Amino acid sequence: MLDSGQPDIGLFVDSLARGRNTGVGTYVVNLIEHLLAVRPQRRLTIVSPAVGTDLGPRAKSNRLRVLRLRGPAQIRTALNLTTDWPSVDRGLNLDLLHILVPGRPAPCDAPLVMTIHDLTPLTHPEWYSRRATLLFEQSVKRALAVGAHFTTDSQAVHDEARSLLGIPPERITVALLGAPPSPRAPSTLEVRRVLTRLGLGQRPFLLFLGEISPRKDPVAVVEVLRILRSSGVDVDVAFAGAPGRASADLESAIGRYELGGHAHVFGHVDAVTAAVLMQEASVYILPSRYEGFGLPVLEAMQRCTPVVATAAGSLPEVVGDGGLLAEIGDFEALAARSADVLSDPCYASRQAQAGLRQVERFSWRHCAEVTASAQENALTCHL
Repeated sequence: MLDSGQPDIGLFVDSLARGRNTGVGTYVVNLIEHLLAVRPQRRLTIVSPAVGTDLGPRAKSNRLRVLRLRGPAQIRTALNLTTDWPSVDRGLNLDLLHILVPGRPAPCDAPLVMTIHDLTPLTHPEWYSRRATLLFEQSVKRALAVGAHFTTDSQAVHDEARSLLGIPPERITVALLGAPPSPRAPSTLEVRRVLTRLGLGQRPFLLFLGEISPRKDPVAVVEVLRILRSSGVDVDVAFAGAPGRASADLESAIGRYELGGHAHVFGHVDAVTAAVLMQEASVYILPSRYEGFGLPVLEAMQRCTPVVATAAGSLPEVVGDGGLLAEIGDFEALAARSADVLSDPCYASRQAQAGLRQVERFSWRHCAEVTASAQENALTCHL
């Protein structure tokens, strides 16, 4: 406990080893920045096994320290799968530990809060490696056993966690994620350079932005493209995201329908390229089979790009009235929603305005307020 009487909160982070531009990386950086703002007397301690954990310039503060766990991470993980030694807060005198991403067991002596972003490692283990599923399962199991408090990114994940894990209502809180700061619009020169380099701009294009994974179902976008082009709609699709477990299926589908000239797969792209694609796309399409939140939806709305998505997981509450939804796997409906936007500029403009209104519901400051209150509740329960 600090001299100010404020608790010393530990935040367990290992996801930033994979980069700040991932969904969980965005969550970690923005949450830390806003926790420092909403609790200005509180000290935060980042506990991480990752070398070079980078929180970015917006999370710099003399009330924030970053401590790397000693010893090889693989050995720690192997030990923590079966024992509570070594604890991650050993010798740190933390009042509470908050596991921001349950990617590995993190035994601790302090009271515990855990954020569950989704439960797909348990409900859809086929989307993950056996090791990733086991680590998530053990992490959640340990938290349940010690009476942890949980936060979730959405009401959908909250309801699923209560049903699947049996978490009592007083031990789980919804902390909706926030929209990014108002994005900078790419310059005319940046737009021209990016579209020329990528070979886009000759016709309207749909954008799929995200990892090429079975959960996000990029093959569904190929089906949508097939339907649109076979019905006479002259449109392309841009796929931008890190290769994943669905990459081979995506390439196979593109080849099967002979859409190589209209389906462009770019892999991971830099921030400027992503911004240009999001701004210039006629539709941002997200045909996911599950989403725990869906942060790119909010960015699309901020850039006035109409959203077409599936009613999967949290997407109905995130998209709300600001976009168009179809059932999971309904390619015809996804194509019809996209065609409505492509064929009617006035309708597309109305959808863009609806998206701007929807995105105002989401605030990182509010997420931090709710998270800080959940931490305080967990501390009170352990007094």
